[in-house]
Amino acid sequence: ANIYGRDSVFDCIELMENHAIYEIAVPEGWVGKSVREVNVRAHYGANILGIKQSANASLDPNISPEYLFKDGDTIMIMGETSRLKKIIK
Repeated sequence: ANIYGRDSVFDCIELMENHAIYEIAVPEGWVGKSVREVNVRAHYGANILGIKQSANASLDPNISPEYLFKDGDTIMIMGETSRLKKIIK
C-alpha cells in the first residue's frame, strides 16, 4: 500500500521496491524535541536528509542534533518504506 496519498506526505522518490525518500510534515509528537531526542536512525532505521523550516522555504541539509522541531516544519527522510509508515501513520 502506497502512503503517498496521506496529507502529511508532500513528495516521494522511490529508490527501490522497498526504500524511498519522503518529504513529510514533522510528526506532532516530535514538535519541541531535538533531532537527537527523536533519534530516527535508532528508532526507525531512517535518516533525515534535510529540514524545511516553516518560516523558510529552502531545504537545509546541515542538520544539527540540537535542532528543535517546530510546528510547520517538513523533513526529507530516507529509509525502508515499511518503517517510514510508522512515522507517517
